[in-house]
Amino acid sequence: MAVQSKNNDKIDNRLYKEKINYYLNKRKWSIFELSQQADISAATIYEWYHNKKRPSLTNITKICEAFNITLAQFFSETSGEHVAANLSELFRLCKDLNYEEVDAILQIVKHINK
Repeated sequence: MAVQSKNNDKIDNRLYKEKINYYLNKRKWSIFELSQQADISAATIYEWYHNKKRPSLTNITKICEAFNITLAQFFSETSGEHVAANLSELFRLCKDLNYEEVDAILQIVKHINK
C-alpha cells in the first residue's frame, strides 16, 4: 500500500530525491555526511527517500545551507533556471564590492571561459 499524506494524496518525493542526489554526487557526500552537515537525522532523510514523509521547508533550508546553495537553486527545474538562480546569487553577493573586486571576479570568469 502506498504511503499517503493527511489529505490522502500519495507522497512522491522524486523531485527532492533527484535534487538531493544531484548535490550529493556533486559533493561526493553520502546521506550520512549530508545528515551531519545539515543537522538532520539520516533516518529522516531515508524516510523522504522511501516516501514515508515529505521534507519540511525548514529541513530543505538546512539542506540548502549544507550544500551552500539557495532555495531558488534547489527548486530550479532546468539548467537555464539553475544558471539564472546562480547569476542572481552572484549579483547579490557582488553588489557591495568595490570596482577592483568586481573587476577581479570578471577576470576570473573570463579566464574560466577560455
